[in-house]
Amino acid sequence: MPKSIYFVGFLIISVALIGGQLLRFSVGGFTVTALDVAVVGWAIFWLGDLLIWRHHYPIPIFLWWGIGFVGVALISTIGALRWIGPLELAVAISYLVRWVAYAILVYSGYALARSARILSALGLMFGLIAALGIIQWLVASDVSFLERFGWDPHQGRLVATFLDPNFVGGFLAIGVALIIPQLLAGKTMRHRWYWGVLLALSVAGIYLTFSRSALLALLIVIGVMGILRYRWFAAALLVVVLISCAASPRWVERSQGVVAVDQTAQYRIESWRAGFNIIRHEPILGVGFNTLPDTRARYGYWPEGHASSGFDSSLLTIGATTGGLGLLFYLGLLGSALWLAWRKWRSAKSPIALSFIAATLALIFHSLFVNSLLYPSILVVWWIILGLVWAI
Repeated sequence: MPKSIYFVGFLIISVALIGGQLLRFSVGGFTVTALDVAVVGWAIFWLGDLLIWRHHYPIPIFLWWGIGFVGVALISTIGALRWIGPLELAVAISYLVRWVAYAILVYSGYALARSARILSALGLMFGLIAALGIIQWLVASDVSFLERFGWDPHQGRLVATFLDPNFVGGFLAIGVALIIPQLLAGKTMRHRWYWGVLLALSVAGIYLTFSRSALLALLIVIGVMGILRYRWFAAALLVVVLISCAASPRWVERSQGVVAVDQTAQYRIESWRAGFNIIRHEPILGVGFNTLPDTRARYGYWPEGHASSGFDSSLLTIGATTGGLGLLFYLGLLGSALWLAWRKWRSAKSPIALSFIAATLALIFHSLFVNSLLYPSILVVWWIILGLVWAI
């Protein structure tokens, strides 16, 4: 398949990603986003290339871990017929199929690795999300009117088109990990200005989310960059971020909420307790992938709206829905991907490998407090960047 086709597919997916939750609609009782449609459509197109034209693609070790996870999740979900009906089973399996479609994006990243435009396009996507979020924060910082549609009533926080400050903050932290090496590798003033503006937008976007998990992800990205290569730049950026947070009454208040356990933290603790309760009852295979909306009542877990499909922790959600066996395969996927990037970094000193290491470590810690490892927009960029690393 020509590389230009892959790039066109990437652009379509990027536009859908930037539209976020604003491009959300119902079809036959299913709620999907334009991003889901674009990614699944691309996966079907790729499978057609695989089957009709008989093109062969390698399967790296990290994908074998992913295949194992899908197998366990499928068995677990079919086993959920003990307490859900055929229709609920079909919905749950459709979400597993969606996860597979997002994973196939790794082949797009692999194919686009030799494109001079892919990194600039990725960086621009992060910058546009941050810019849209800043505009939203300036024009409509109070989005409590969205509560009637199942969204949290955030006030004074950047939510962008994701309509959630925690997810958009985690997403932008990945952007910072991608941008820093490109900025510091710039050989022309134009190049440095481009990546410098994108970095400023992304960091400002994270700051305005007032999300503690997003700030943690940003600090981890800066820390990894400083430890592995860019010591002085990372130190300067860290000082700017910490001083800015210390000078903000809102950030001081958010920081105090960690020690005093504010309402948000209390909700998160209750979510964790519910997740561990499910794992205690179903430790091997869990209750089935994405069956929480239908099985939560059995274990005293009653959230409504868009939080009903997971807990405030991705690893906890994976453990509860696919059991310890599914969690083992998912950790194997993450670990093997990190090991691949580490080997590429040690042997070739590749900036994109460094970006992936920093972004993935930040995302793992971020996902301890938010279900970000399973968030579609984050999955898109994570798989594509992994594909770029794999192709080094």
